[in-house]
Amino acid sequence: DGQLSVNRVAKYAGTTQSNLIKLFKTYADITPGEYMGKLRCEKSKTFLENGLSVMETSEQVGFFSCSGYIRTFKRFMGITPGEWNID
Repeated sequence: DGQLSVNRVAKYAGTTQSNLIKLFKTYADITPGEYMGKLRCEKSKTFLENGLSVMETSEQVGFFSCSGYIRTFKRFMGITPGEWNID
């Protein structure tokens, strides 16, 4: 969901963005932004497997730029989204 952001989660939780990041990092050893990026990449694998292009997939899972999606995917998955769906 492109509407999901650290700021929105912090507001929902009734805390500040900086406090949320600090708490999340303490307990999960990853920032909320990194966690959301990883979740979006995991979700994107299904779209890629179903034949959506990398650009279409990046939009479907809430990335604002295709290059940002590719960078994040490679960081968490070890390969690019284009490499993921090679038969």
